[in-house]
Amino acid sequence: MLKFLQKFRGRSAFVVSLTVAALLTGCGGGGGGGTALDSGTLRLGLTDSPSCGYDAVNVTVQKVRVHQSSTAADTAAGHATATITGVPVTTTAGAAINPSSAPISTPASGQATASGPVTITPVPSVIDATVVARQTYSGGTPVVEVAGGPVDGVAGTFSLTLPTGAPVKTVYVAGASSISFATDPTATAGKYTLVATSGGVSKSSPIDVSGGNVTDVSFAFP
Repeated sequence: MLKFLQKFRGRSAFVVSLTVAALLTGCGGGGGGGTALDSGTLRLGLTDSPSCGYDAVNVTVQKVRVHQSSTAADTAAGHATATITGVPVTTTAGAAINPSSAPISTPASGQATASGPVTITPVPSVIDATVVARQTYSGGTPVVEVAGGPVDGVAGTFSLTLPTGAPVKTVYVAGASSISFATDPTATAGKYTLVATSGGVSKSSPIDVSGGNVTDVSFAFP
């Protein structure tokens, strides 16, 4: 999993282009069949039509998920957390992350799940809540939202699949001939903060999945 953390202002488009050593068959954009050593170019874009009445539109690109297998599910082994900070975003040009001669390669990671219930009192007909998992790199930055989503509206339960390995990161360099990720100190491996939100109120709980699944995380509102 590759994550690009970048906030920008504007109402136009941005494009991020990167090359990954992966099987991108069936994805469009240059993938081909063959062996796992094949590479393809992945281009990402976000556009919107012009509009009036806004001073700024702030968008955060939280993550881009790439896996060597075209059939890999979110729970499949191999997903890792890698962050490239400082990627420039403009309304007039794209940003090339890496050349085709230097595909991105990140270490694979094991997976574990964090799960539990969210309860609301008085009990509503539908449990409206979300739970996200955030990981903070050493030094307090960046903070990456690794996984998340709404809880089951009937049962109120959630289950998030998270990498157990230490995250890696690097700083964007324009025109770089290669990308080298540095492993964050292992103290961050498998450590996350779960944040549950319901009715505009948020509650958090730290967890550690480095030793395996965590199945007893509960949140109660109000």
